[in-house]
Amino acid sequence: MNIFRMIKCGILVSAAAVMVALCSSCGNKSNYNSKVHINEALRHMNNKYGVEFTYDSDNTKEGSEGIFGKQDSYVNILVTCKQLPDIKIVVYSSDGSEFLDDLVPKKFEHQAQADLNLLAKTVFEGDKPTVKLYLNTESEMSKRNLPADTTYEDFLMSGALGFVDIYTDDCDAPLEDYRSLAGRLMGNEINCEPSVWYFADDSYTRIDEKNTVIDFDEPEKKLGQIRVSNGGCIFDEDFDGEITISNDRSDPVSLQISQITEVDTAPYNAMLLPAETTSANNGSESAADNTDSNDELS
Repeated sequence: MNIFRMIKCGILVSAAAVMVALCSSCGNKSNYNSKVHINEALRHMNNKYGVEFTYDSDNTKEGSEGIFGKQDSYVNILVTCKQLPDIKIVVYSSDGSEFLDDLVPKKFEHQAQADLNLLAKTVFEGDKPTVKLYLNTESEMSKRNLPADTTYEDFLMSGALGFVDIYTDDCDAPLEDYRSLAGRLMGNEINCEPSVWYFADDSYTRIDEKNTVIDFDEPEKKLGQIRVSNGGCIFDEDFDGEITISNDRSDPVSLQISQITEVDTAPYNAMLLPAETTSANNGSESAADNTDSNDELS
């Protein structure tokens, strides 16, 4: 081949390679978690909070509504700052027009945990009740995205706490305890969705990320649950006071929380007792009824 033709072909190949590289570079600007998108997210955080944030990693943790680990969005990353060195903050945007972050809930998480632990101890007896917050897992980013100047009190009332699970083996008066819990939460202006799980013993202390309350490895120890029926927080406008009592042995039952002191709560409380205890109680009642009948006959 003519040497000049070889040189010409080489130049054309090199030019094509450069064009491909340029096109790829342009395309990467619109990719999920591209450098451009990450820099936009960091700039948003710097401007919002007035401190410097650093990219830590892509956020690959699974969570509700496909937000966490979602890779068809604009950006979904974890960032850090010197002011909160032990906290990784989620920054998310679906299209770059709005950025959401959970810095405020993460900042107040330990304080909220401590306050809710104390509150639970004033309601539930038996072994130590356990309070579980879901600020790092299953709350929607839109509800956790709060202004930079949010106070702790504002945070508690915002609804950003979302789900609050309480695990206990105090099954003497579940409905009355739940009403007391809701009253104390309202009195302390803590807006959340309280859910109480009842256990036969303190086996609930083994609940963790691998052994969750839903898939607990000793299901026979899990007696049931009382929760808000409509899935909202107790200060939300659509909270109508309805709660649901459920277990694995019978159909769920709904009840207005305001009716608890006005109705016979025994059948509802019995839903959250061990099956053998309920059977024994029924047997005792039957025996007592028979004794009364015999007395009347004699």
